Amino acid sequence: MKKILITGATGYVGRKLLKELEKEDYALRCMVRSPKKLKKHVRHTTEIVSADAQDKNSLKMALKGIDVAYYFIHSMGEKADFRELDRKAAINFAEAASEQGVKRIIYLGGLSESREDLSEHLKSRTEVGELLLKHAKGVQILEFRASIVIGSGSLSFEMVRALCERLPMMVTPKWVFAKAQPIAIQDLLIYLFKAIEISLEGNQIFEIGGKDQVSYAEIMQEYNRQRGLKRLMIPIPILTPYLSSLWLGFVTPLYSRVGRKLIESACYDTVVNDHSAESVFGIHPVGIVDAIKVALHKEDIEYGITRWLDEYQTDELRQGWGGVLVDGRIFDTRFVDTSLTPEEAFASIEAIGGSNGWYYGDWMWQIRGAFDRVLGGVGMRRKRPHPHHLKEGDILDFWRVEVLEPNRRLRLHAEMKVPGRAWLEFLVEPSHHKTRIRQTAIYDPLGVMGLLYWYLLYPVHRFVFAGMLRGVVHRANHQHINDLTFERKSPIAVSAENLFEWHTRPGAFERLTPPWEKVELIEKTGGIEEGSKVTLRFPMGLKWVSRHYDLIENRQFCDEQIKGPFVKWLHVHRMLPKTERTSVLEDNIVYRLPLGSIGRALGKKTMQRKLERLFRYRHEVTAQDLKQWHTMERAPMKILLVGSSGLVGSALRPFLLSGGHRVIQLVRHESQLSDDSCLWNPDEGTVNPSDLEGFDAVINLAGENIAKRWSEKVKQRILESRVKSTRLLADTLAHLENPPKVWINASAVGFYGDRGDDLVNEESSLGKGFLAGVCEKWEAATDAAQKAGIRVVHARFGIVITPKGGVLGRVLPIFKMGLGGMIGNGGQYMSWVSIDDLVGILAHLLTTDSLQGAVNVTTPYPISNYDFTKTLGKVLGRPTVLPLPAIAAKLVFGSEMAEEMLLSSTRVQPKKLIDSGYVFRYPKLENALRHLLGK
Repeated sequence: MKKILITGATGYVGRKLLKELEKEDYALRCMVRSPKKLKKHVRHTTEIVSADAQDKNSLKMALKGIDVAYYFIHSMGEKADFRELDRKAAINFAEAASEQGVKRIIYLGGLSESREDLSEHLKSRTEVGELLLKHAKGVQILEFRASIVIGSGSLSFEMVRALCERLPMMVTPKWVFAKAQPIAIQDLLIYLFKAIEISLEGNQIFEIGGKDQVSYAEIMQEYNRQRGLKRLMIPIPILTPYLSSLWLGFVTPLYSRVGRKLIESACYDTVVNDHSAESVFGIHPVGIVDAIKVALHKEDIEYGITRWLDEYQTDELRQGWGGVLVDGRIFDTRFVDTSLTPEEAFASIEAIGGSNGWYYGDWMWQIRGAFDRVLGGVGMRRKRPHPHHLKEGDILDFWRVEVLEPNRRLRLHAEMKVPGRAWLEFLVEPSHHKTRIRQTAIYDPLGVMGLLYWYLLYPVHRFVFAGMLRGVVHRANHQHINDLTFERKSPIAVSAENLFEWHTRPGAFERLTPPWEKVELIEKTGGIEEGSKVTLRFPMGLKWVSRHYDLIENRQFCDEQIKGPFVKWLHVHRMLPKTERTSVLEDNIVYRLPLGSIGRALGKKTMQRKLERLFRYRHEVTAQDLKQWHTMERAPMKILLVGSSGLVGSALRPFLLSGGHRVIQLVRHESQLSDDSCLWNPDEGTVNPSDLEGFDAVINLAGENIAKRWSEKVKQRILESRVKSTRLLADTLAHLENPPKVWINASAVGFYGDRGDDLVNEESSLGKGFLAGVCEKWEAATDAAQKAGIRVVHARFGIVITPKGGVLGRVLPIFKMGLGGMIGNGGQYMSWVSIDDLVGILAHLLTTDSLQGAVNVTTPYPISNYDFTKTLGKVLGRPTVLPLPAIAAKLVFGSEMAEEMLLSSTRVQPKKLIDSGYVFRYPKLENALRHLLGK
């Protein structure tokens, strides 16, 4: 790797070249007299050394180990004899480079004719090249001799800009008609860059310039054309370079001493006579039109990166009345130091404008907006797209967000009618245990009218902008007084990328909604990408609308309440890598309750408890779901789901979707049809076979609800709703060209009937009673599919535990009131399964090829009704002393239904699941209830 030294790295060309070289694979070292001046502008890999070209010993240390050195040192801005300083510097540098074994020096000199009456500046540039050749023994010298450099920030270009912008009529001395061959800064940088690696013999001098030979007058005319300025130029031959430099000091921001030397050099033609550089380097420089066009465009993109004023006018940039003029733009800067954090300060800045106001003198902003409308401008009616957050390109009243660096910088570009262009920038910088907020108004005036506009309105601007800055601090200090925060972190056994991807999938949101919350998803536009929205409905018609923002791929996404019960709600979801295969899920929330400090005092503890319940549940579900899907490692499946709107189906569908599977619903009514559903009518025995082609799996959960009083008609519907629909599916699937590999058909542990204390498993015989008969016929209805070679699984469900329905959903309100108790004598066994284990088991059945036939879907720990009652009471913190006698149950539910569903005892063991290696999430009832009820 070559080691490169850049001298003059704080100058215009040096700093531009440095940025280009930092993109390549070079070891870079910058030599400056004041390292502090450059330190914040370079990458951490770039070395900065302090050395002075007038001190040879310091140069030796700077040049140690260097292969190629760029020589950009000159003393044109010094008060002493700059030619003598340049001579000494060149000799010292050449000798030190020779002693340190430097292989090549690349020098940028000046293009000039060979004549004795040249300006001191041009003579010095030529002399430096000669001294390097003479004293750098054993070092190859490549010298580039260039004319005017055209680029935003170059000395020559800024002189042209200042004259054109500030003078509607220009007196033009003879020197403005001398011929030059301007080179665009981007072409000059290519020459300098290629000079590192190009293979050349001996010392070389190359004359370089742009495509066109033009005078300063022609350059100014082209600048005026591109800027839309009309300027009158009147030649005055008697104006000498000395008088011109004095006059230039009055009308431009240039330092008069530098300007004089520049004008003295401009009196001479500086054109290329030797064109060998173009062929040797293979470069075809652009002409003056493109050079100016690029310069004007570049200054908007990378303004402030490189400016000759950094080197020559540091002492003169102290702001006075009206701001400071730099490169034709006016800067009006003020700052304030606060005890706020950068995040707090920037949050206040980012919320400015729109309905939040401009923090000071809003009535003046409204007047300015109305005036703008009269002039045909946009006015103040556009507001802002989001109450608290912005992104680049957003509209903000009559501004537009041009640059946004979170917690650091916000730059607004004015779109109101002004004679020129205007920006307003806020910069937040940590400073000695404080935070400095810097506000800068930037104005690029268009001609004399632009300057008049700025200076006439400056008293108002100064008043308003100072008040605005105070307002930023005031809002930041007060807006967080009643803010509350919540944070939860949990380890997750998958990578941050997998964790993030899970959150992007359909179904993830539904999986994270706790079953105890009575919330309805009304609308969901998109996933978690920027701008997507979620609308929820809570009890009593309360709506919550949130919007996603600040998505960082594989790392975070955020959402914010737009409409809802909170004054403020900002939620950041982070997926932080821990190792290559593990991560940390982090939720951070900043929220504010209604009623200010009163709401905070009254509601803080309650809200914190609710959030703790909510996010404990969410993190547990996330960890468990991802652990299971990661363990399975199966390709995504196309699954047909029948009965998707039921208690189990409504939980299973989002679980499968969040696992990366595609789920198609088989629905009964045309009103339910969508892109992910197809139609059937089991009552009439109709289904389109082509709709069922190409599925990897089918899950059938359809069937009449059995939790009701049983009449003969109800019993007939219960039986037919299962057998008829299952037989239709079996017959249709058996005759498909591409049948599914697996079919999971729901059944129930009612198959075993009342067995008392006996422990039964999948090998146990059929029991007695109505439910046992239904299960037998239900399972037999799949025969056609089995004979066709489809792996059929009869999933015999136990009692499904979820507060959203079933047994727990029905008894929960009674137990919460303290009125719960055991049913009958309480000795009957209840074989149960939590809803989270149920959906996990169904996914296990899909992907475990060895499982077929009957599979008991229950936990390994059936529990008596008495123990169920006591456990539920314990979790709820309620007494359970009011039993429901058997006779009362029979009166309420009917004798047959009560006997088979409430008083019968079925003690089931899930032998096949255990043998196949399924790991239960909640094998014990208390843990399942605490998870599902948030206790």
